[in-house]
Amino acid sequence: MSNQEFESKIVLKDSEILRDALKVISSISDEAPIKVSKDSVILRTLDLSEVSMVDIVVPSQSFEEYEIKNENTYVVKVEDALKLLKHATKNPIALTFYQNKLLAEIRSSPPRKFSLSVFQSEKKDLPLPKVSYKISFKTELEVIKEVVEVGKGRSDRVEFEAKNGKVKISTKSEDMTYEVELSTEDGTLKEPNIEEESSAKYDIGRIYQFISSFKPLSDVSINFGKDLPLRISGEVWEGIPLNYFLAALVEE
Repeated sequence: MSNQEFESKIVLKDSEILRDALKVISSISDEAPIKVSKDSVILRTLDLSEVSMVDIVVPSQSFEEYEIKNENTYVVKVEDALKLLKHATKNPIALTFYQNKLLAEIRSSPPRKFSLSVFQSEKKDLPLPKVSYKISFKTELEVIKEVVEVGKGRSDRVEFEAKNGKVKISTKSEDMTYEVELSTEDGTLKEPNIEEESSAKYDIGRIYQFISSFKPLSDVSINFGKDLPLRISGEVWEGIPLNYFLAALVEE
């Protein structure tokens, strides 16, 4: 290893940022592509069925040191990385990327060091979905989580519906229904931009996996529409945005 020149050497100000980002990635994939470029580190991946995507951007400003000799994308096994980051602390973590290995040091007391094999991605960079939404609003993620937790195991879908200036999130099965109605009057529907009345249904299991791993700093932004992917946007940490996309269920 000493004879191999590093490609990038960066120091993230808090090792828990990396741990939390990988936890979200683990909700849809066993592997995490880490794209290291001159101005940011991007973790963006699809699930195997290509129906959900997580996109996390860590700008260079979030790093205490940022030396990039060669822009590249390194793929790590999420389970292995999370085991090594189990004892992550609110201390900086130094990441040195080589072509086939990642060396890491959490600058805590005592310092924690580990290495992890990486492999090169043979796939082209994933583009973000190009979607024009006519419905957007902000709310607490806990509102969605509430509906999903009630319906999980009883229903296979969650429905989002915009009507009469309000948004209803619901789930139902043969023996039960459960819904939450968001409105500006009670403060649960924030910054609404509803240009059309529409509804869409999404896989409840996939949403559950995502929201169980994501703890946003504050309210999340929601976009949806008929036959359009659900988009949930928020911040993992201050200045570090996350976007989650989930394809709509097609009615037969």
